[in-house]
Amino acid sequence: PSAYKTAANAAFSAWSSALKGIVSKIRFEKSSVTSKNIFTTAANYGYTDWTARAAPGPNQSSGTYNYGDMYFNRYFMDKYAAAKKKSIATHESGHILGLDHRTGKVLMYYSSSVYYDKYKITAPTATDKKDLDAIY
Repeated sequence: PSAYKTAANAAFSAWSSALKGIVSKIRFEKSSVTSKNIFTTAANYGYTDWTARAAPGPNQSSGTYNYGDMYFNRYFMDKYAAAKKKSIATHESGHILGLDHRTGKVLMYYSSSVYYDKYKITAPTATDKKDLDAIY
C-alpha cells in the first residue's frame, strides 16, 4: 500500500541524508538489478511479537550487504500515523545497513514505544550515524 511505500522511501531518504559526510561507501539508488534491492512487504501477519522486521542480505555474518528484506505487520501498523510508520521503516532500514539494537535515546533502540512514542525520533541520531560510520 502507498502508505508503506511512502514510509520506506522516507526512510531511505533519511539514511541518505545521514550518510552524507560520514560514509561514502553506501548509497541508495533505484535499481533494476534484483540482487541489489531492498524488498518491502506490508501484510497482515496477525498478532505476533513484532511490528516490523528487517534483515540484510546475503546474511548478517557476511559483512557485505547488497540487498535486504523489510516486513511491516499491518496488524499493528495500519493504525499508526505516517510519522510513526516512517520512524519504524527508518529503524528497520538501519538493520539492513548492519546496525543492531542499542540502548539510549537513539533510533536503533529496540522498541518503537521508546524511540518514537517517547522521543519522537524519526531519523538517525548522531549516535546512530557514529555507529554506522564505525561499521564501514
